[in-house]
Amino acid sequence: ICQDDWTYFKGYCYRKVSSCDSWSSSQGTCATLGASLPSIHSQEENVYVQSLHGGEHSWLGLSDIKTEGTFLWSDGTSFDFHYWAKQQPNNFQNEDCVHTLGFLQGYKYEWNDVNCTDCHRFTCKKDYNECKDFSYDCPVNATCVNSDGSYSCRCPVGYRLDGKNCS
Repeated sequence: ICQDDWTYFKGYCYRKVSSCDSWSSSQGTCATLGASLPSIHSQEENVYVQSLHGGEHSWLGLSDIKTEGTFLWSDGTSFDFHYWAKQQPNNFQNEDCVHTLGFLQGYKYEWNDVNCTDCHRFTCKKDYNECKDFSYDCPVNATCVNSDGSYSCRCPVGYRLDGKNCS
């Protein structure tokens, strides 16, 4: 479904980058690919992203660079899920960026705040456009409207979606 070197998971395409870099350089690399460091919105997605790196540490698109203690996703999505390790985030020595702890060394997919200049592997995440690739299920006379991680079907003016038809 996704381009070469990208994998599909629940409405998004992910690309694993095995070389290590700082948080901002990693985010910049993702931006050149039309993507961002990953935002995580469920435990299922958390496990998926961390499994891409075989349980090793990797950057998330989460930081409190703008305002200490206010964590924001670099892709602008809502901060509606977190999975901090015990006593994290702790801002030790002004740590502002977040990486995964993986599932090696006794960790269980938790997160930790670290120095943004640390070197970690990373994953890029971007929306999969279901409408562009015709992988949607809309009535014949409806229009596919892409949204972040999903799509919807819009009927012509004067019609409404009634189950699987515009009437």
